Amino acid sequence: MRTIKKTIAVLLLFTFTFSLNFNEVFSMADTKASSGKTLYGTYTFIKESSGVSLAKGAQIVLRLLPPNMASIVATMPGVEPLAVGGSYTVNKDTITMDFPDLGLSVSKKKFTFDGKKLVLPFVLLGEGEGACTWDRLNTDNDPLNNGIMAFHEAIGSGMTPDKAMSAAIQKISKFSTVRKVEKKGRNIIVITYKSGYREFFLTSSALISGKAGSAQVTPPEAPALSMLSNSVSDKSALPEASKILAQNTVLDPELKYQLWLKDEPEPVSKGDAPAQRTALLISPFHTLAVYARYMSGGKLVDSTYKRDTYPTFKSYGEDFDWLKKRLNNIGYNVTGPIIDTNVTVRKLYDEFNKTYGVVYFHTHGGLLDDDETLLSTGQEIPLAQSIAPADRERYMMNYLEKEFGKTKAAQIRNDLMVGAVYDNHMCLSLLSGFFKNKKGDYSRSLVFIDGCEVGGSELLRKAINARSLISWDCDSDMELSGAFFVPFWDCLTRKTRSEREAVDYAVNYLLEVKSYDEKRKGYNGKNMDQEKLVIYRKGKSDPEKLLDPARRAMLMTVRDFAIRHRIAGNPEDLVGTVNEL
Repeated sequence: MRTIKKTIAVLLLFTFTFSLNFNEVFSMADTKASSGKTLYGTYTFIKESSGVSLAKGAQIVLRLLPPNMASIVATMPGVEPLAVGGSYTVNKDTITMDFPDLGLSVSKKKFTFDGKKLVLPFVLLGEGEGACTWDRLNTDNDPLNNGIMAFHEAIGSGMTPDKAMSAAIQKISKFSTVRKVEKKGRNIIVITYKSGYREFFLTSSALISGKAGSAQVTPPEAPALSMLSNSVSDKSALPEASKILAQNTVLDPELKYQLWLKDEPEPVSKGDAPAQRTALLISPFHTLAVYARYMSGGKLVDSTYKRDTYPTFKSYGEDFDWLKKRLNNIGYNVTGPIIDTNVTVRKLYDEFNKTYGVVYFHTHGGLLDDDETLLSTGQEIPLAQSIAPADRERYMMNYLEKEFGKTKAAQIRNDLMVGAVYDNHMCLSLLSGFFKNKKGDYSRSLVFIDGCEVGGSELLRKAINARSLISWDCDSDMELSGAFFVPFWDCLTRKTRSEREAVDYAVNYLLEVKSYDEKRKGYNGKNMDQEKLVIYRKGKSDPEKLLDPARRAMLMTVRDFAIRHRIAGNPEDLVGTVNEL
């Protein structure tokens, strides 16, 4: 097992993915020091008794959340951030803490807390025994942070996400500075202060699927998915598959889908590929981890899962190295990927003032009302400037005025909101109007906004004005979105250029090969709705219909026949094949 010193050094200098294990869940009563002060809150690392100090620019943040969850997040400029989780319990003046992936475990050791300074009985940077000192951020009078704590406390007591949101709203509404607080969409709380300033809390009710009662959950697939394995994609492997086809043998579903892509006939038309061969790739949470809970049958389950509890888009299959290569191979000049904290308001403003043939923007978000969209950037407010609403509003305005000048800042400010993405990211986020005044022309472009619920926003569609806009018109969990990534782009970057066919291919691949109907039932108790991944064409008020079962069966038959026709040594002629059938 790693020493703490080596682990933290690695944590600050290199990139690792950890799989977290919360071994214990304690009662909510065991979270107060002997002074009677609750330990819930956010703490910054100050020093430790070993004398070893942090590298320049590095920061370690400790979060203690209800009922007994703990997390440590380490950041340093230019280095992929790292979040690890654990558990804690308090008995008067002793504390028990467990961070399995740091090799850190202390049991019933003395600690001190005076409401501001927390001294814990271990060292993070040095070796051996000792103590480390943390400074608690004073967010006691902050409605947003109090709402976050109330939400987690309610979840920890066994409430459903909806009831936990109600508990958070009730807590927030008690503050005299708050004019109103509302639930928006599926999982967003919006706070309007008496000053008119608004903030949001994107709650972690978008939960990951799992099977209740199981202590073992299969981890997310690595980016090197079987669909892209050399055994299928390599020409040398095809004769055997061709022989299987020629003999009319029933194919394994995975192999069937792979062969359809590998040997699919040339389309009758040129399809609808953008004429401009440029692409923009954006992902604010590619490696920025968010706290995720588990759900089965629409209900929360306990935290005994041995699985990555701080997942990222990358850990669920978002593979930009692969996608860039695929786009380059068909002649696209790719900008990005622009990821994590590099996805700032300024960067997005500059990029959307250019024109790209293809845009992929993957983020956390949702609907604020029937039509307004919220899309998070990766631009986080520094911890010291995120303690109170006035601090956060001041940071936003100072940033905008510095980047755009006072006049432009006042305009852009109306198209932004500050808020908490899940519990650990205080970000600037975009509203639909941010895209309305862009200079880039997307009227002949394909734009894929990969975010929860945003597909239903007419405001966003009109603001971007894309020839084709693809998005989710539902709550898309990270696992589903990650699984969709490869089959969708694998189909779209081959001969077929139809967005509808690529969506249809990917959705049916997940249903037939990856059993996603069962996974979605485990997630929210409902079947996977194929119509919830929507494609809107420019000027249309309704989404394009996916292939109905009859048309899809016909397409598969034509494809299958054409492949066999070619294997038999006949020239490829899709129109002739259709006429022959």
